[in-house]
Amino acid sequence: MSEKSEWGQRSSTGVPLNIPRQPASSSAPEPIEIPRGHVLASLGKRVSNRRTFEGPRGASTRASVWLRYLGYFLTIMLCSGITQSCFAGVTGATSGGEWMLLSASFQLVIAAIGSFMFANRRVEIGHQMRSYVFGYTVLPGTGMAIFMWAARHLSSGPTGSDVFVNSLNSALPWLYFLPIIIPAVIFLKTVAGMRVLNRVQLDDQEIMKTYTRNDGRQR
Repeated sequence: MSEKSEWGQRSSTGVPLNIPRQPASSSAPEPIEIPRGHVLASLGKRVSNRRTFEGPRGASTRASVWLRYLGYFLTIMLCSGITQSCFAGVTGATSGGEWMLLSASFQLVIAAIGSFMFANRRVEIGHQMRSYVFGYTVLPGTGMAIFMWAARHLSSGPTGSDVFVNSLNSALPWLYFLPIIIPAVIFLKTVAGMRVLNRVQLDDQEIMKTYTRNDGRQR
């Protein structure tokens, strides 16, 4: 084998580049396998560090957070299921439970985005989220759906000619969508308005630091 084929091309001065040519590989590179024991050891070390620094109180706090949000999820699903069954016999409005689930999910997504964008107001956003989702949407909507179901069954009984009951059967499906749509729109506007509020408060703090000479530029 010649020197040129072994060491590749020479430079203009005749000195070899000393870069041997590698044979072309026809097969793809083999994937790197991570040992299972290494993964388990890493997880064990992470859990051990968490127990060391947080202790049992930290574990109980984390468990309570998971259980609380699991309770939120189950409450929303249960109320949506009850509402869907109450709307099953309403002509033209059989998807009441689906609308409730959609509204609650929309508000939860807005709360998650707001917590990511405004970390200093994360606790406030959480309180407002619970107020809007459960206080203004899920629980009032479920109560209205149960009341509408009872009024519909009353209209099918001996009091079917009652004007009040017939009016309730006509108006309640329309009134139901008020706690479904309006709180979602207001909550979106509230979270979106926090950006301007944060900017105004930050400007006020900077002005006070400047006029009181607490801005780090004291002479």
